[in-house]
Amino acid sequence: MNKRLAAATAVAVAAVFSLYLVPSVCLAQEDTGKEYAYGIVSSVSSTELIVKDYDYDKDEEMEVVYALDPGVEVKNAASLQDISAGDGVEIDYVVTNGKRTAKVITVEKASDIYEEQPEAMGVEPEEATAAAPVEKTPEMAPAAMEPAPEEAETAVKTGY
Repeated sequence: MNKRLAAATAVAVAAVFSLYLVPSVCLAQEDTGKEYAYGIVSSVSSTELIVKDYDYDKDEEMEVVYALDPGVEVKNAASLQDISAGDGVEIDYVVTNGKRTAKVITVEKASDIYEEQPEAMGVEPEEATAAAPVEKTPEMAPAAMEPAPEEAETAVKTGY
């Protein structure tokens, strides 16, 4: 009987212990070491990419240099030669010995950025979306907004 009790206790302890460990093992994710950044390209060469990036800790814009991995993947552009100053880029990179190395660069062409955000080019939004002039008609005059005489009487009598 004592052997049965000891075995049951051992099984119960093992079950409780496994319930404690299983979620942490299942939820553990591999740390790829990749970091992400977004900025506007200042310059690009075959070996590095310089990007204007906003540093929230310092509360200022700064230029950040990314070395280009020999196998860097470029998305939304045919090659590195298609990236130019003013383009927006999202960079997946790793830091090794304090050096940032770009692994994946996703490009958003400057023309697309400015098409969506005209103020980035110094154009006021209303100028960018200026509609044709509206022809004013007598119906649009402020007097047309006043209630008809019978509605005015009702408003005076009822308070509405």
